[in-house]
Amino acid sequence: MIRKKKKGFTIIELIIVLAIIAILSAITIPKFGDIRESANKKSDIANAKAIATVTTSLIADGEITPEKSGKLTINLNAKDSKAEKIRNYLQVVPKLSNKDGDFTISIETNGNVSVSSSVDEEELFPDKAE
Repeated sequence: MIRKKKKGFTIIELIIVLAIIAILSAITIPKFGDIRESANKKSDIANAKAIATVTTSLIADGEITPEKSGKLTINLNAKDSKAEKIRNYLQVVPKLSNKDGDFTISIETNGNVSVSSSVDEEELFPDKAE
C-alpha cells in the first residue's frame, strides 16, 4: 500500500503560530507609543534650542533688551514686536508637537534665555539633563 504525504499544517500548529504572533504584537505595540512620545519630546527640545539661539543672537545684536527688573516673557505667537523679531529670524516658526500650546521665552535680567511650553509650563531649554 502506498501512503500519501500530508500537505499543509495542522490546526494545532496554526493556533500556536497565531498565539506567538499575538504575544509578540502585544509586547511591541505599546513600545511604538513610547517611541513616538520620546521623538515628539526631542523635537520640542530641538525647536526650543533653536528659539533660544535666535533670542540670544537678538539680545547680542541689541534688538531685544532684557528688563532691568524682573523677567521678560515672550509668547512666540504673540502679536508684539519682540515676538515678531524672533519669528522673522526663524526659517520656520515651530509648534509644539501633540499640544495646542506655544513656546514661551523667558529672558532674565542677566540675559539668560529659557524656553518652555505654554501648556504645561515644562522647561524645554536649557535641558536639566545636559
